[in-house]
Amino acid sequence: MAYRETHELPYQSGLKEKFLSIGPVALSLGETGWVALGVVLSDKMVQYVPPIPFVSFPFSYLHYLIPLAITYFFSKAKHPATGIPLWKYFGRWIAVRRRQRVFYYRKVNTVKGGDRYI
Repeated sequence: MAYRETHELPYQSGLKEKFLSIGPVALSLGETGWVALGVVLSDKMVQYVPPIPFVSFPFSYLHYLIPLAITYFFSKAKHPATGIPLWKYFGRWIAVRRRQRVFYYRKVNTVKGGDRYI
């Protein structure tokens, strides 16, 4: 075979690399970024939102974990029909909804009996 007659296809196993592993939870680089964002949001929430009053100690601080739980969900969840990450699906859905729509109308002959094209 001559030069450039064949090319090798790279092997794509579909497996993600492990960037961070904490016990049974193994996170890739992107998933670690999502969890880091959740930690930063939880830290900001601790600075601005007080603990829930009149509730015992561990339960009064439980609402600080909500941003971390949401970002962990978005790091792991996939859209069932397409298989793409859920955050990317929502981003594309919003982009489609907000796009500029252009409608093209044809001039129709309304004088001679209806919607026939000229």
